[in-house]
Amino acid sequence: MAIHASHAALPYPIKGARFSLVVPYLDADGDPTDPTTPDTEVSKDNGAYADCAEEVTAATGSNGTGMITLSGAETDASVVALAAKVASGPKATLLTLYPRVLAEVGTGTLSAGSAGGGTLGTILAYDVTGCFIKTTGGTGGGGTGGANNQVRRIVTYVTSTGVFTVSPDWETTPDNTTTYAVLLPEGVTLGMLRTLNPATAGRTIVVDANGLADANAVKIGPTGSGTAQTARDLGASVLLSPGTGTGQVSLSSGAVLLQTTQPGVTIPTVTTLTGHTAQTGDSFARIGAAGAGLTGLGGMSTTMKAQVNTEADTALSDIGATSARMAFLDELDAANLPADLAAVLADTADMQPKLGTPATNLAADLAAVKAVVDLIVLDTGTDGVVLSTAQKTSIADYVLRRSWASAAASADGDAKAFRSLLGSVAKLVNKVAPNGSNLEIMEADDSTVLGTQAMTTDAGADPVTALDTV
Repeated sequence: MAIHASHAALPYPIKGARFSLVVPYLDADGDPTDPTTPDTEVSKDNGAYADCAEEVTAATGSNGTGMITLSGAETDASVVALAAKVASGPKATLLTLYPRVLAEVGTGTLSAGSAGGGTLGTILAYDVTGCFIKTTGGTGGGGTGGANNQVRRIVTYVTSTGVFTVSPDWETTPDNTTTYAVLLPEGVTLGMLRTLNPATAGRTIVVDANGLADANAVKIGPTGSGTAQTARDLGASVLLSPGTGTGQVSLSSGAVLLQTTQPGVTIPTVTTLTGHTAQTGDSFARIGAAGAGLTGLGGMSTTMKAQVNTEADTALSDIGATSARMAFLDELDAANLPADLAAVLADTADMQPKLGTPATNLAADLAAVKAVVDLIVLDTGTDGVVLSTAQKTSIADYVLRRSWASAAASADGDAKAFRSLLGSVAKLVNKVAPNGSNLEIMEADDSTVLGTQAMTTDAGADPVTALDTV
């Protein structure tokens, strides 16, 4: 066998089967570089490295890649390490593989083989489409340490005949000497495969457009001896078996008959209940004598009347109906309400002369307030406020200690300008720096220019070496 790209179609390497992969080659700068005289070695389960049975074949195009196919003997390990070395050119490439161990669901010898499939010698009654099939011996399999074993995914399977197809085609076509094992993919259990698969090979379940199983009859009961249930049995309708035996119902023209007596049961009629008379018409809906309603309950016992009275008191208490509130409600009846309104109007008319005309009284009140304000101004000065010495000192201290940045950020006063008291303070406390023939005065961030002054220089003048407040 030789390098074969078909083995790269597997989603992962499978233990004991051939597997192909692409090896990248990069030089010291990380650029793709084709290998010169590849020399690939393999280590199984951290054992000693040995030359691979097949060597990397570089892809045409000088793009720094090549392909190698590992034999089944080389993947027969839990972890496989590859060292893709070269005689010159790129650096060595290191790769690690973890061959999967998959559960077997069936083994045997093929009845026949073809380039793209075969026939299972031992038919599996459930659909194994999507599973893997691995050759383990004979044509297309076996070899030293299982070196020639191949794995393919089953893409179609006929449960009645065992015929299957694979994708891609085999590297080596199997025949009736080839032994095999059907393997479950990762994440799939045997229970999943057998769900809704018939016990007899070749039988299928019809599923309608809504995803519901369609069957003429369903058996309910122990395996092999269930009783067929029809649609009527399963709930389309209920079929009653007439008769007088156990589990049967006595019927007459499709209606259920109630017998006066049944074994152990007596069904009384209304007229046989002690103290009751058969009722007809609307008699069932009456309370008390006909037409009288609740007023006809004169025969209510003393206990019942006390219970009704207690319930009524509780209801009034729940809504806060006190004696005072009930008396107020009495006053608001139709007879007393006109008189109460008349009294309110009379009281309002009596108050009007005492309050005076609203416009006249309002003007007088405002004049009185103004007179009081004039006296306050006369006593404290035109500003109306007299500051103590401590308050004046506090204001002065606040002004002197206020940071330049806070004053610059304030929205009060004129717009921020260099020719201002704030600007002069900036020159004293902020950064100043010459820029050509100008002196730039910065804001508090020492980078934003607040103002610029033209400088006049004299090379013969004494330089300023220090400033010291005395």
